[in-house]
Amino acid sequence: MNKYGLIGKLVWDGGDTLRIPEEMGTPAPNQMKGTVYEQLCEIGGRICYDSLGKGRSSEDFHKHILEVGHLSVDEHPHVTVEVHTGFQLYAFLNRPDFWLQLDPGAVRVTMNPRGIYEWNMWSRIICPEAPDLVGVAGSVGDQLSYQAEKLFPQIVAPRERKPEVIRQYEAWTKIVPPRTDEEKWVTMFVGGSRGFSHELVRHGNFTGISQRSTRFVDEDGSPWVDHPLIQEFWASSDPVPDDPTAKEETRELAAATKKVARETYARASAALQKWLLSRGVEKLTARKQARGAARGYLGNALWTELIFSASVGQWKRMMRMRCCDPADAEIRSVFVDALRELKASRYGKDFENFELVPASDKVGQAAVERKGTA
Repeated sequence: MNKYGLIGKLVWDGGDTLRIPEEMGTPAPNQMKGTVYEQLCEIGGRICYDSLGKGRSSEDFHKHILEVGHLSVDEHPHVTVEVHTGFQLYAFLNRPDFWLQLDPGAVRVTMNPRGIYEWNMWSRIICPEAPDLVGVAGSVGDQLSYQAEKLFPQIVAPRERKPEVIRQYEAWTKIVPPRTDEEKWVTMFVGGSRGFSHELVRHGNFTGISQRSTRFVDEDGSPWVDHPLIQEFWASSDPVPDDPTAKEETRELAAATKKVARETYARASAALQKWLLSRGVEKLTARKQARGAARGYLGNALWTELIFSASVGQWKRMMRMRCCDPADAEIRSVFVDALRELKASRYGKDFENFELVPASDKVGQAAVERKGTA
């Protein structure tokens, strides 16, 4: 956490293990089980529900996610499969969650669990007999599913295949290390205000995003994070021209605003829940509906946290937009931390051309990209 109370911390950079942020707590003995890819999906869901260390086991967690269709948490891990058999590329037409790289004699397919799970599901429903869809021996979809079933079996359930089909698939497909910027993926734990997150989630391409749910989680005691510019303003000894009481008055007003907002949220969510229960609404639904309605009285500076995954290519694009000098100081501060983490990751060389310099607004740092150095 930097001096502004903001966080950008590495969780996974394509290795065999992931780092559980201490801010999320400690998993229960039956949680965070399975392959590293499944764990990455689980930690994405845990941050939404604030459920690390409590609630369902890993096995039940994945079952629940599939039952309720909260499949965005399955967009975090990406793996690349090299396919060495001919197929029609139109099989990937209009399919999200896949990235194709054409090589001589092979196609490199980068995919996540959601992409292959939905391909399986919709192919069986819409056209189970089509030769280019999943479920038909020899089809590209079934070849990819075969590999996916080994990597994330709690999400893509393994299916029986004839021994000769398995031998073919082992010869035709293999998991390969990521090579290009869009094949390499990095996951971060990031934290800041809700206002910060509204800017961050606008980056939807080549990302997987899981955010703390104010509808599900009780925000009664959650902290607020003052914007870095506000913090610098209050800490500065420089007076406001022609307004000598500005600093103290804004500080007092901010404290009063937070107090009223918290009290309104707590009172409204408790009352609404009781009222809904009296009308026959199921308990869990009443709680979520009440919190969802009451959260409107919480400020834009309310603390939130996310598990945020992106391709290296997308991290570079975001760095150019969100870590540059004109960027908002809060999101820039998070990306300064993220840049340090990216430089220390296994893909550090891909970010060598980004350098940190003092920001012109004197609030922290900004990144500049040196052309031709990477």
